[in-house]
Amino acid sequence: MHKVRSKVYLVGAGPGNFGLLTLRAKEVLEQADVVIYDYLANSRFLQFAPPTATLINAGKRHGHPSISQPEINQRIIEEAQKGQIVVRLKGGDPFIFGRGAEELSSIIEADIPFEVVPGVSSLHAVPCFAGIPLTHRNYSSNVVFLTGVEYPEKPETLIDWDAISRMNTIVILMGLSRIATIQEKLLQHGVREDTPVSLIQWGTWSQQKSLHSHLKRVVEDVNNHSLKAPVLIIVGEVCQFHQEYNWFEKQPLFGQTILVTRNDSSSSSLTQKLEQRGAHVIYRPLLQIQPLSHTPEFDQVLMNYKKIDLVIFTSQNGVEYCMQKLKENHLDSRVFGNMHIACVGSSTAKQLEEYGLRADFLPQDFQSEGLIETFATTKWKHQNIWLPQAKNARPALEEFFIQKGANVWRTPIYETTSTAISSQELVTLLQSHEVDWITFASSSSVKNLFQLFSETDTKWLFQSKIKMACIGKITASTVHEYGLDVHVTAKIQTLDGLVQSLIEYDPLNQEK
Repeated sequence: MHKVRSKVYLVGAGPGNFGLLTLRAKEVLEQADVVIYDYLANSRFLQFAPPTATLINAGKRHGHPSISQPEINQRIIEEAQKGQIVVRLKGGDPFIFGRGAEELSSIIEADIPFEVVPGVSSLHAVPCFAGIPLTHRNYSSNVVFLTGVEYPEKPETLIDWDAISRMNTIVILMGLSRIATIQEKLLQHGVREDTPVSLIQWGTWSQQKSLHSHLKRVVEDVNNHSLKAPVLIIVGEVCQFHQEYNWFEKQPLFGQTILVTRNDSSSSSLTQKLEQRGAHVIYRPLLQIQPLSHTPEFDQVLMNYKKIDLVIFTSQNGVEYCMQKLKENHLDSRVFGNMHIACVGSSTAKQLEEYGLRADFLPQDFQSEGLIETFATTKWKHQNIWLPQAKNARPALEEFFIQKGANVWRTPIYETTSTAISSQELVTLLQSHEVDWITFASSSSVKNLFQLFSETDTKWLFQSKIKMACIGKITASTVHEYGLDVHVTAKIQTLDGLVQSLIEYDPLNQEK
């Protein structure tokens, strides 16, 4: 007997775009003990599962070895019968050409509680992202959806080509390998040769690619282009609107592949900002950030916090981990009641506002040197300055205030360390994805990259066409130390500033 807690959620992950996962799907993932996910379910959705969850790849790819459907059904049941909450994460919608009904029949037969969470289907999402309205009052009053691949053991086809050919708009999933048969059937049943046909590869993903043709020449055009599954096929007059309505492929960073090297877990992450502007983002952080468990300096400050005159936060992480430490000591933001507060960067100031605090000092230049310039003419002798920051933080602020005669209470509360990625893995990643940009949000990321690289790897990077983008002048100077050109340095040292500078990049007027 399975435990009462057991439950299976059959969840639609949508067509792949990160923003198209439903809120209910996210809620369910956050409760999961086991996630069994498909090839076409965006792997980034797995970040919503608890760290303790078991992740099982059940992806099926045409022409590649994969777990069979009966094996998937059995694994779902086995995990649920252990008392687990099982999320079966399926691309698109579970009940639209996704074999969700077969999985659900097995779950019901095993008498396991379940819930079906609908997903955004590629059948209508992909045309939206390609600028193709499936219905139009002047051109299409009806639309039909069909699969290009039927179950091979069915005694006869369920596809009525005669009825389908009378429809205004035809949408075909999994039809690329049978495009010649589709063309033949439609022409045989009276569809005009000049009827527009659109094929959308990896629709809603940043790798989206469109091919627009006509029924008579579509097979020839497909053979002349390197389209690969997954591809959605649309047949009908509405395809003519692609050029006018195509918003997704006209985004400012569409077609650019960008490597993000920062730890990027926040809701307003660099990855998210780049993808919202059409970029294809490869996320491989070179640093991991974690709080320090032993913080004697911080404990000393807490015993004397009423003596502090000025506290300086140099990063969002500094704010977050400082607040965590206060909570662990049964304290809160009231500790800062008699202090002046300074922040390096608007993002750090916004993070502070989440706790009901406002920065008294925020330099225009979002780096330590900007804050030093702000305080250059101020007297700090015998003042008590508190610096909650990273263990390996740059010493510029501490040295400045010491020279000014201040008492500096530097309290390391978190540290940045290298992530476990090999040089070979990183170079292969850069080559296989044909990366256009590497972004750096800190000097530490730059140093970690070159510590990973061998002399041969470094030589390859020099000779490649990959461009470098940095969040600020300090980070850019670190890149220069390794002999590389910096093509973009953010004019405003924020993630938004970095993204905007990438958008405005002009190869004819690049910054050296």
